[in-house]
Amino acid sequence: MASRVSLPQVVIRATVAAFVCGGGGVVWLAANHSPWLPLFFAVPGRLLVIALNLAGLGLSVMARRQFSRSEPLGVVWSLVVLAAACHLAGGVLWQVEGEGWQRLRMVLAGPVQTLLLVAGLAVALRIYRRSGLQGRPQFADWLPMGVAAGFTVWEIYDLLLGVPGAPVSFEQAVVLVNIPLLSLLLIEAVLVRRFSLRMGGGLIAQCWGAFTAAILVTFVGDVAVWLFAHGPVPVPLNATSWYVWFLASAAYALAPAYQVEACRRAAV
Repeated sequence: MASRVSLPQVVIRATVAAFVCGGGGVVWLAANHSPWLPLFFAVPGRLLVIALNLAGLGLSVMARRQFSRSEPLGVVWSLVVLAAACHLAGGVLWQVEGEGWQRLRMVLAGPVQTLLLVAGLAVALRIYRRSGLQGRPQFADWLPMGVAAGFTVWEIYDLLLGVPGAPVSFEQAVVLVNIPLLSLLLIEAVLVRRFSLRMGGGLIAQCWGAFTAAILVTFVGDVAVWLFAHGPVPVPLNATSWYVWFLASAAYALAPAYQVEACRRAAV
């Protein structure tokens, strides 16, 4: 009997296929300085983000259904489902014209989504700590957390004190709120992953590892946005950085896929 393809493998293979096909097109368009390069990300790229965000929401709902209402992890996954819904809404609103809709997109897929995940991982941390396990960060964990904390401090300084008296735009205000939340979320994700590794690792540890990767990639994307806002950047380089959001959406979909797969295997 043929072995069943796991949900994480489906997400990974679909993402790799999209990246291989799309990556070849981007390289060719960038090499030829084609004016069609931004259009590639504006149409198929955005559709890919929506598809990944939709998969992330569906898989998060499936993961939530693995737990009863009385189980503490059910609260964690309820918050993850709400965060995934905000992520999907952000991808859909990306297609809608209008400043108001774009501001709503930035808020939902930014601070609101991040705050929901911060709350969810805080509950997960409390659950793991009650188990009596130790989940201290290792040496490799301190580098991304240190960089995130350092960039957060610099971003706040740049927006509030860099140019005294300069007005803060709506986009800058959203970043100002979201960056510290992302830093806190990254620390939580690293600690939760360490706790899950102490419990034996496996698919659950890979689930929290995927969340950690998604947060890291999102942070990289915000750093890129900040850098590009401070000076002109060649279109090919700018367009290449847009791949960050594909990776973030893929990682956010991969995390619940690991959780669902872990519960499926445990039930066999």
